[in-house]
Order: sequence, then structure tokens, then C-alpha cells
Amino acid sequence: MSLVKTQNTLRTDEKKTKIKNLIVSRAKEFENLSSYKLNNEFLSLVCNQVENLVKKHYKIDKKSFVLEFFSALFPDITTDEQLQIANNIAFIFDNNLIIKIPLSKQIVEFGKNWLKKKDNRVSKNLIDIITSPMKEVINNKKKELVISILIGLKIAPYIIGIIIVFI
Repeated sequence: MSLVKTQNTLRTDEKKTKIKNLIVSRAKEFENLSSYKLNNEFLSLVCNQVENLVKKHYKIDKKSFVLEFFSALFPDITTDEQLQIANNIAFIFDNNLIIKIPLSKQIVEFGKNWLKKKDNRVSKNLIDIITSPMKEVINNKKKELVISILIGLKIAPYIIGIIIVFI
């Protein structure tokens, strides 16, 4: 049944659920989570994650989404606390306190994570080349080896551009 695509409100709800699950898994890394209910640093972290995860075409109101998230994460929240959190959310979004991660940085991070999953010598060399662009130790033979390996992996058009930019 995964071949049947959701549409309209179901798709929006599906995206909201996926994003909530990602943020909840990140939030559960903190000990004593209940103490962060009114913490502005934690609120800023959640707002930044929502800003970077929710795309414009999802048609999700980010401010109300963050408030829904806090209500779901902390079920014992009072109406006064909800109002305070709503005001803080509006302040964070309205005063451009959100750090938008550039797409190029997201692509490089995705590539590094993908290469880290591969546990072989070639991927370690690629990680070294991508993550340390200022090193002068990269000689022509390494570049040719990497390019031939990338062509073999059929991802050369994507990665070669990134490598050339950094080298």
C-alpha cells in the first residue's frame, strides 16, 4: 500500500508527523526534558529545526506547528504557559533569530553521512577529501582515483562538483 500516495490534508498531516518524530527523537537526547518546558534556548532549537525541516510547499504554519509540538511534548502545559510560549515563538520568528542552513551545507552533510555508512578505504579517502578542502596534500593521483571511483558509483556528477569547489 506504500505505492498509494497521500494527498492534500493527509499529506500535510503525514509530513507533520514525520517532522514531529524527528524533533522528538532529538529532544529526547536531553536529560530531564520536562525542565525545558519554558526554556528559551530549547524553544529556539525547536524553532530552528522546524524552519529547516518544513519546506514552503508543505503549507504548514511554522509558528502554530511549534506550539502544537510543545503541547504534544508537554501535555501538562497550562494556558498561561501556552500563551507565553506563543509569544516567544512569535518573537523568535519575527526578529529573524532563526538560522537557516544553506542547501549546499545540507548536501555536503548528507554526503558525509552517506559515506560514513560505507565502511571501506575508498569512502574514508573521499570523506578526508571532502571534509578537509584546504589541505595541500591532495595530489593529482588521488583526484583521478576519486573521480574514477565516483564514475563507477554513478554519482560523479553530484560529488565532482562539490570536490572541485573545495579543492
